[in-house]
Amino acid sequence: IVFYDTRTSNLHLISQCDLRSAFPELQREVGLAYIAAACTELVDTLVELDEPQPEIFALLKQTFWRLAGHAGSDAVVARVQFILRLLALTGFQPRFDACAACGQRPDTEMCWSARQGGMLCGSCHHHDPQAQPLEPAWLELLGRCASDEELDLAEHETTAIQRRLDEFLEWRLDRPLKTWGPKRWGQGAGDGGQAQPPAHAPRPTPHAPISP
Repeated sequence: IVFYDTRTSNLHLISQCDLRSAFPELQREVGLAYIAAACTELVDTLVELDEPQPEIFALLKQTFWRLAGHAGSDAVVARVQFILRLLALTGFQPRFDACAACGQRPDTEMCWSARQGGMLCGSCHHHDPQAQPLEPAWLELLGRCASDEELDLAEHETTAIQRRLDEFLEWRLDRPLKTWGPKRWGQGAGDGGQAQPPAHAPRPTPHAPISP
C-alpha cells in the first residue's frame, strides 16, 4: 500500500494498494460480514490514529481468516475471543483478577459490574447495586476465552459472555458503535444472512445471576 500523509486532515490519500485477500467467504454471507465489520469498527474506536499496532493487526487478520472458515456458533465464539484479546492489547480489559473498586481479591462473594469495569467484591457491591452475582467458574471461562486457543463453547456460555461484554463496551466506549444492532455482533451468522440492520443499543439493564 502506498499513501500520502496529509497534515491538515486525519484522512490520508491512498495512491496504490495491492489486494492480497478479499475474504470472499465473508462477502457471501452477511452475518459473517457483520461480525467482521464490528471487529474492524472496534479496532478503529480503541486504537489511536497513526499508531503502529502489529499485534492488533495480526489479531484482526487472524480473526478474519477464522471467520472465513467457520459459521454459526463458531463464528460467534471467534467474535467473543477477539473482543477479549483486543481489550487486553489496548488496556481496556475488564478487571477479572481482583475487585475493580478496592483491588482486593475476593474469597467468596463476587459480582459483575459493567459500570465499574469488571468484578466487585461483596464489600464494594454498594458501588453498583445492580451488579449481579458471579460464579467463580465464569472467571475461569473468561480466562479461556482470552487465550488464542480456538474453543468449542456451549450456546448458553457464549450467550452469557456476549451479554456481559456488550454491557461493558456500552459503558466504556465514548460513542455507540454503528455496527451495534438488535442481533448484537453475530447472532444470525451462518443462518443465511439474517442479521438485522445496526441500531444503537440501550443502556444495560439488570439481568439474572450469571453462570457458565
